[in-house]
Amino acid sequence: MAILNILHFPDPRLRHKAKPVVHVDDALRKLVDDMFETMYAAPGIGLAATQVNVAQRLVVIDVTAEKTQPLCFLPNQQLQTCHRSPYPSVQVSVLLFSIFQSWRKETA
Repeated sequence: MAILNILHFPDPRLRHKAKPVVHVDDALRKLVDDMFETMYAAPGIGLAATQVNVAQRLVVIDVTAEKTQPLCFLPNQQLQTCHRSPYPSVQVSVLLFSIFQSWRKETA
């Protein structure tokens, strides 16, 4: 794993439009691992891929003080039909993965 460089405002790369994640592969798993390591080292409770100069719709979070519940969100527009917000102006669809729990089992 590696600690990634975090971009700071007003870096113009923060305004790049991120693309949806199409499929989960080893490269994405490594990126997520690196993002968690970067977030914990910062220290922080969340980090978007755009903040580490990767234009993909991907966010990692862990709001626990013990850093024991790492979660990865992959927003995907194709899922909007699965979840409609009760607020007309907001269409939210988030595919939630508990990345480390499932991936650690695969690699163990």
